[in-house]
Amino acid sequence: LAEGAGYCTEIWVNNNPPEGWLDQPNHVDSIQAGINAVSPGGRVYVIGTDGQIYEENVVVDKSIDLIGIDNPTIRAGGTYVVKIESDWARIDGFVIEGNSAQNGIYVENAARCRIVNCTITNTTRMGIHFSSSHNNTVQNNVIYDTTYGIYAGWSLGNRIIDNEIYSTNYAVYLYRSSLATISDNTIHNNGEGIYMEALEQSTIYNNSIFNNTGDGIHMISSTNRNTILENLIRNNSNGIHLEISNSNIIINNTLLQNSASAIYIEDFSHSNTIRGNTMSYNTYGLNFVNSSNNGVLYNDIENNQYGIYSVSSSSNVFQINTICNNTGVGISFLSSSNNNLIYSTVIRNNSGGIYIYSSLNNTIEENNIILNNGEGIYLQYSMSGFPGVNRITNNTIALNNGTAIYIVSSDGNIISRNAIYGNGGEGIKLYSSSDENNITHNTIYNNSYGIYLSRASYNTIINNTIYHTSEHGIALFSYSSENDIIANTVNDSKDGVHLEYSNINDIINNTIFRNSQNGVYLAYSDLNTISNNTIHSNDGEGILLISCDENSITNNTIYNCLLYTSPSPRD
Repeated sequence: LAEGAGYCTEIWVNNNPPEGWLDQPNHVDSIQAGINAVSPGGRVYVIGTDGQIYEENVVVDKSIDLIGIDNPTIRAGGTYVVKIESDWARIDGFVIEGNSAQNGIYVENAARCRIVNCTITNTTRMGIHFSSSHNNTVQNNVIYDTTYGIYAGWSLGNRIIDNEIYSTNYAVYLYRSSLATISDNTIHNNGEGIYMEALEQSTIYNNSIFNNTGDGIHMISSTNRNTILENLIRNNSNGIHLEISNSNIIINNTLLQNSASAIYIEDFSHSNTIRGNTMSYNTYGLNFVNSSNNGVLYNDIENNQYGIYSVSSSSNVFQINTICNNTGVGISFLSSSNNNLIYSTVIRNNSGGIYIYSSLNNTIEENNIILNNGEGIYLQYSMSGFPGVNRITNNTIALNNGTAIYIVSSDGNIISRNAIYGNGGEGIKLYSSSDENNITHNTIYNNSYGIYLSRASYNTIINNTIYHTSEHGIALFSYSSENDIIANTVNDSKDGVHLEYSNINDIINNTIFRNSQNGVYLAYSDLNTISNNTIHSNDGEGILLISCDENSITNNTIYNCLLYTSPSPRD
């Protein structure tokens, strides 16, 4: 409608005007009167120069610009202070104040509207509420003292940019509102920061999210295929929390000082990618519970209590991460966390390197596990009674204060081609019914014992190189039986191979030389086979038996040491 048909394209509103001001045809004293008088596509200017407060419920039912001059206040009770029910409307430069109103600005069935430069406060429910409203923009607003800062239900493609939101229960809550963009906002001192439910293909970018009592970002109930990129998230409960949410990308975020986890993935969340994030000074860096088939790569996880903590979570890939200086264990797999891969990761200066409990068929390959305060790798109750084994291959495990690889009550694992040196404890230790493990082609030096077995049977120890240990090279204690010790090279230890109370073992084709005590030592050990070994240049006996029966000693080459003796038969 044209201005000449009873409408103006520009209306001015002042509820405290000077004398004669209202005599102008395009001057009115209420906002609703201005909206009613302006033509679609026109502008309504609302004056706030003298601190004007407009106590009215406003309905924007046409495509207009509603512009505040010097931040006038609109204050009202009821369902809303301002309602937008037309496309292409703009609200700019107001203080929207609820006086027991449920919503500050309520946008219903409207598209391509803009809410900019407003302060919205003191509502009982939402600061801004989108209902079935699409492709709208909320920019450069301040929202506080509401239950929900911004709430969108069944609304697509909305943009929430450069706002400050605080003192709410939920700063941003999106329900079935896909294709959203949330960027450059400051979200602090709320309950939850950003909460997304049952939506897809949204982007959360470059926000500062801090000091919230709940989660910084929480995705739940099939919130899938979203991107969380380059946000600073600190001092929340969980920094990022995914719950039943899949195929999301979490990339290049900084997550600091969150009281629970930097990133918490739970309840069957799968196929998510976590890449290039920095996680520091949290309780957990990365925490998985019942979540599988996720990819974790190129992250720095440092100075947390726990680095990566996985419970009942399988088939995840942890690749090329740096996990350092955590006060707890670097990586923990617990309670059927099976079929995971840890590859090419630096695990340094944690309380322990990797801890695997009751979990099968994991692969630990080409990692640097160094300078940890406890064990490098600790496996407990990880057995192959079910299909699959754990594979520890091609790692460097060095300079840890405890044992490099400690296996407790775990069967059927493969330990192969690792470089193991400079650890305060044993190079490899098998303890308490750790049976049927395969230890092959490892290089083990500068540890206390090279390989140590106690109550461990049916293990295969083949083609390892062991030297310069402070104790024995290979040692079997406490009824470790039916193990195969074949084709190893052992030198510069006390005894090269040492057995106590261990029976029916095969010691075959080993090269054992230049040890400070004996080449092979058996005490109270029966029915063992010592055959085809080359044993030379040891300071003690080549083979020494003490109180042993029915051992077979054949075809050994022994020189530059005493041949072998049996100083006293068993009583």
